[in-house]
Amino acid sequence: MRAQIVRPSFLRAVKRISPRLPARTRNKIIYRALAIAAAWTALLGASIVWSWHAENEQMLALADTEAKTQLQRDLAFRVWATKLGGIYVPV
Repeated sequence: MRAQIVRPSFLRAVKRISPRLPARTRNKIIYRALAIAAAWTALLGASIVWSWHAENEQMLALADTEAKTQLQRDLAFRVWATKLGGIYVPV
């Protein structure tokens, strides 16, 4: 029994659509379409990586601002408590 070569469906579709085109022209069309698809995929991947990086940088900046704000609040509370004579504040 002879093994059959399985061709991808897009090759069969190109053959059906353009039976009059020479094989060399069909191959050029296929390779260009695959190159465009690969470039588009790479562009989308780069966009996702860039977005993730920007989101991460923004998250770190927000965390830094929040930490500085909390530190300033704690220091202000300590200065206030020290001016009143320690931990116990008269009511």
